[in-house]
Order: sequence, then C-alpha cells, then structure tokens
Amino acid sequence: MNRSKQSVDKRTESTGRQMPEFYMPAMPPVALTEEMDHWYRLWRRRRHLRQLLVLDDAALEALGLKREDLEWATHRPWREDAFEALRERREHAH
Repeated sequence: MNRSKQSVDKRTESTGRQMPEFYMPAMPPVALTEEMDHWYRLWRRRRHLRQLLVLDDAALEALGLKREDLEWATHRPWREDAFEALRERREHAH
C-alpha cells in the first residue's frame, strides 16, 4: 500500500467518516462539504417556511399553521432548524 493510501485510511478511521472512493488532495475536506450541505438544508427549509407567509390566514389555518408561529420560527437563530423549532413550539402548545 502506498503512503498516500495509508494516510487516507488513517483519516477515515480517526474521524469515522467514510472517504469517497475517488479522493484527490485538491478536494475540499469531507467535513467542510458536509457542514456546507447542513447549512444549505437549514437555509432551504427556512425559505420554504417563509414562502408560506404569502398565504392568507385562512389558508394557513387549513394547513394547521398560525402566521405568528411561522414568523417566530423564521426569525430563530441561523444555527437552529426552523422546522424543528416550529414543530416543538406546536407540540408544547397542545
């Protein structure tokens, strides 16, 4: 086994992350791409909630949502998942 293959195997064992089958040193670190993907998913989910705010109150009520809850969830800190925050708020309200 060549030296570069050994170092890739060690990183895989130490981090617990599975390295892609094809890996080039010029590729961004796997942890960085995973973190970017996580932030993108949070942003996209928050955007979907904001898009619901264009509906009138009757349509939101038909979906089981309240405008003030949606506004509250979309103004949570960026590190929080707005969908999860909304779900927890609705569970505690019932």
